Amino acid sequence: MVAAGFLYGGITVTSSNAARLFKWLPDAAGVTSLEITTGNKKECIGPDVIKKALPLMKNLKVLRLSGKKITSAVLAIAAKQPFSAYLEEFALKDSAGVLSNELLPLLGQSCRLHALTLESLDEPFARSLARSWAVQRGGGAIPLLSKLEVVKNADWATFRALPSLFPELEKLTLHFKIYLPERYPNILYGAFGAFISPFQRLTELHINSLVANYTACHLTSPDAGFILRHIFAAIPNVCTLSIAHGSGWGGTVADRKAGRILNAYPGVDGALAGLPPSLKHLTLDKFILEPTDFVDMTTNLASLSFLLLIECGPHATHIAKTLAADNERCPHLKPTKCKVRLSGSYTVYSLDAIAKDESVTGSKGSSAPAPAPAPAPAPAPAPTAGSSNDPVM
Repeated sequence: MVAAGFLYGGITVTSSNAARLFKWLPDAAGVTSLEITTGNKKECIGPDVIKKALPLMKNLKVLRLSGKKITSAVLAIAAKQPFSAYLEEFALKDSAGVLSNELLPLLGQSCRLHALTLESLDEPFARSLARSWAVQRGGGAIPLLSKLEVVKNADWATFRALPSLFPELEKLTLHFKIYLPERYPNILYGAFGAFISPFQRLTELHINSLVANYTACHLTSPDAGFILRHIFAAIPNVCTLSIAHGSGWGGTVADRKAGRILNAYPGVDGALAGLPPSLKHLTLDKFILEPTDFVDMTTNLASLSFLLLIECGPHATHIAKTLAADNERCPHLKPTKCKVRLSGSYTVYSLDAIAKDESVTGSKGSSAPAPAPAPAPAPAPAPTAGSSNDPVM
C-alpha cells in the first residue's frame, strides 16, 4: 500500500505495483507526505522500487515506512535526500531488523521532527539523537519532539532518560520487554531506579505492556507497586493514562501437564494513591485491584471523567460502581464513561449496561449482561470463580 499526500490533497493506492504510481505522478516534488507498507511475500513492494521513488519526493515532511522490505539500503537512500533535514514526522514499523546505527544517518539530520515512531529505542541511541538535533539546531536548542511511540521494545533506562533528553514530549507510547525468569528473585528494586527528573509537558502516556509476552513469570504485587510509584511521580501533568501489565507465557503443553503455571496478575500495592491530580482518563489492564486501592484519593480523582478496568479482578465492577456513584470524590465520572472488561471476556461493559441487566434479571451485583443460555454441561465439581489468587494460564 502506498499513500501519497500533497499540499492540497492526497491519494492512496492499494496495490503492489507502486512503480506505476511513481511514474504517473505529474509532480512528485509536490508530495509532502508518503506512507509505504511493503506487503507480504507474494504481493509486495520491493526495496528497489522504494529506492527509486524516494529521490523524486524532494519536499517530504512526513515519511512512514512499514514492512520487511524496508531495509538498511532503503534508509541509506532516504538519508541522502534533501527532505531528510525537513522531516516533521517519521515512522518505521515491522522492518527487516533495521539497527539503530542504520537509522542514525537519516534521523540524525531530522532536527525538526515533532513525531517519531520506532520499533525499539535504547538509551544510547536516544542520546545520540538528542545530541545530533542540538548540533543541527545551533548547539543549545532543545529537541522539538512532542510525540514518541516505541511499538516493540523499550527499557527502563531509556524511559528514565526521556524527560531530560526530550523535554517537549506531550504524548508517549511504550511497549516494554521486561523478561522475568520463572520464580524470579526479588531483584527489581535495584533495577528500576527513580526518574532523575519528571516529564513537565507530558499529558498522555500509554504503556502497552510492562512484561514481555514470552516472560516466564508475572510481577509480584510489591514489584508492580514499586514500578507504578516511580511512573506516577514522573508524570505530574498527565491527563490520559493507560498501563497494562501484560501476560506471560504459560509454557508448552508438556510444561502445563507437568504442573507449570503462571502466577496471578499482581496487585498495585497501594500505588494508585500517587496518581496525578490532573488525570482525566484512566485505563488499567491486568492488575488485580482491591476496594482499598482507591481509598483516600479525593484530590487525585477530582478530574477523572473516564475509567476502564480490563481484567482487574473480582472487585473491578464494585470499584467502578462505587467511584461512579461518589459525586463528591469523582464529580465528573458518569456511569456511561465507566467501563469494565472481565477476565476471559472480549467485551467491554459500561455500568449503564450492567445496571440495565440487573433491572431485567433482578440480580444484584451482576458484573456483566447475562450471556445467551448454553446447553448444560455434565455435572462436575466447579472451582470457585473470581478469586484474585487464581493462576493465569
